[in-house]
Amino acid sequence: MAEKAVVAKKKKTDVAIIYNGRTKEFTRKPDETVGTLLAKAIERFEVTSEPHRLSLFDAEGREIPDTETLKQAKVKAGDELVLRQSTVKGG
Repeated sequence: MAEKAVVAKKKKTDVAIIYNGRTKEFTRKPDETVGTLLAKAIERFEVTSEPHRLSLFDAEGREIPDTETLKQAKVKAGDELVLRQSTVKGG
């Protein structure tokens, strides 16, 4: 029975975001936009230098558009995303 509880808990906090070698867990909400998750990551990692230039990237290195929902971007439970400078955004 305890095993079932662990599996259920993992589904709630299920996306890891990596920034500068540090990893933090985030709750994935399929209908939330990537931009919303990006804003949460910037805040939690306390990025103060040019945060507007950052984006989230998937495991294959693809930049995920801020306007897509996590469902549209195919961000699934257990995925690891990388927070780094965008190839498109500018200041």
